[in-house]
Amino acid sequence: MKFLFLVVVALALVFVACAEHGVTPNAQYYFKSKAQLQATEREGLAGDNAAARRMADYYYFTQNDRGDCMWWLKLAASRGDSVAKENLRKLQGEQLSRLDCGKSYFCSKRRREISSFISSNSSKRWSRMVLM
Repeated sequence: MKFLFLVVVALALVFVACAEHGVTPNAQYYFKSKAQLQATEREGLAGDNAAARRMADYYYFTQNDRGDCMWWLKLAASRGDSVAKENLRKLQGEQLSRLDCGKSYFCSKRRREISSFISSNSSKRWSRMVLM
């Protein structure tokens, strides 16, 4: 019985010690420096799909910029990245679900218009300036 009590106390201390160290919710998506951000951007533009997905995560989770996030995901998806294709599909579905206007005919027509606009115009992004 005494042994069980000591085990419970030890586990409680471990969990309490772990709970003290706070983690910023999106800390893993930040870059350590501007140079690291620029290097990852160059790698993503040069053809590295993992770097392009990393840039998409950065814009989505830290900058709350869905436009840039979608651009990076489309870049990786156009190169055949299945993870980017799935994330892009989810992000586009999330945008369409925000159009909460019921099931009327005009609303469904508007959703189709916006969906086709997103798929046709999102590839017409302005060129990015990369500092080398």
